[in-house]
Amino acid sequence: MTTIEDYYPKNKKIISVTEVGSGMWGMRDISSDFDLVIIYSESVVDYLSGRKYSPNLPSKHGVIIGEYEHDFQYMEIGHLIHLLKKGNINALWALLSPIVISTSEMHKELKEYVKIHPVKSIMPSIGGMVMSQVSDAVLRASVRDPEKSRMSAMRTIQFGMNVVNYNEYRFNPIRGTFKDSQIMLFTQIFGTYLAIPSGESNIEPAFGDPNNNENAVTYLLLVIVMTAVILGIYKLGWGKAVTAFIYFGAWSITFVVINTLIMKLVPTISSPIGEILLFGIPTICVILLWKFPEWYVVDGVGIFMCSGVSAVVGISFGIVPVLLLLVLFAVYDGIAVYKTKHMQKLAENVLTNKLPSLFIIPPSKDFSYREEKVWTDLDDRGKRDAYILGMGDIIIPSSLVVSASIFLAGTKIWLFTLPAIGAMIGSVVGLIALQVLADRYPTSHAGLPVLNSFSIIGFLAIYVPWYLIK
Repeated sequence: MTTIEDYYPKNKKIISVTEVGSGMWGMRDISSDFDLVIIYSESVVDYLSGRKYSPNLPSKHGVIIGEYEHDFQYMEIGHLIHLLKKGNINALWALLSPIVISTSEMHKELKEYVKIHPVKSIMPSIGGMVMSQVSDAVLRASVRDPEKSRMSAMRTIQFGMNVVNYNEYRFNPIRGTFKDSQIMLFTQIFGTYLAIPSGESNIEPAFGDPNNNENAVTYLLLVIVMTAVILGIYKLGWGKAVTAFIYFGAWSITFVVINTLIMKLVPTISSPIGEILLFGIPTICVILLWKFPEWYVVDGVGIFMCSGVSAVVGISFGIVPVLLLLVLFAVYDGIAVYKTKHMQKLAENVLTNKLPSLFIIPPSKDFSYREEKVWTDLDDRGKRDAYILGMGDIIIPSSLVVSASIFLAGTKIWLFTLPAIGAMIGSVVGLIALQVLADRYPTSHAGLPVLNSFSIIGFLAIYVPWYLIK
């Protein structure tokens, strides 16, 4: 019978055998394989004789042992130490994994030394790892489960935060969902599709000159005034008026989206059928929101709404104005959540009335938004039943993606310019970082400071070299 030992390197001294991957984090499922790292040393004779040797033996993948698939990676001890000095995250995991299959005195001593002297130069390696994992989730979704890539990225970020903040190496499992990333990406894809002119289906911009920087300030002021009016109406006890206004807004935005889709997909559709679809679908959406406000109804209609709004905002702001817009809204959101706290009051009213102004990220498929109360912070049991995400947290970063796809010329991958893809990747990294933050500090957090920052960084990371090359 084949065993793990059969794949130990021959004529080498085994320092340690550890498991990395999902098993290392205590998150193995039925589809998980076993990822093993074997650290070894060459024979003393080889070292002293000056014989050339490879720092790493070739990896072996897809090895079936028993009923399970195993992958083997090999690291020579000198090469491992070299990588540890550079702050390589993979080397650190290979050494410190809590799942140890074989160990030695050298392995124990090296682990103890690294735990006493934390590797401070780890963040560049973590940053590169996270970007690679998120890129996989965005660009290789058709060949690799994006959920696994996002989960891996979230574990990596959490690990790095523990090292930097607490000088501790923790392999805590991540318990959460990544529906927020799916919502973000779908909104960006759908919003960009809606915004790109096609025949007669041109969405009208909100401002005449998209390159006017004052438009960003005007838009922010409009949002502040609208928020103040809504809170004032709630304070007067006229909550039903706000409910009617939000439902009308949902109907109007969905109407615009459906109209644009009809003009793009079936511009020659006959008048009666087109009008039935144009007026019927938004009406059905509002009725469902009113009579059956489950999380998947609210989130589904919310994606339509956010896609439509991000398309309008994206075509209304050129590159510089939209970047200014993201900075202004990041500052405003931070003040509204942490200083004045009026955004929390607005969210509580929305949640109480089950209005379509927030996304509900459920902990499981059987969660019922209709039957259970969702809290902005931990509930009275000290638990969080679901995450909430403001629609503005999706719309504002998505507007950068739309704007970059509309106003920048050059190479495109499907609908998107390369800087737009950078913004998409950055927004997903921001969502992962935000969820890690919410798990560690379970209270209300301003989303836009984190999301907009990562979106801008992702955009500039590609735009600056792309623009200079151009």
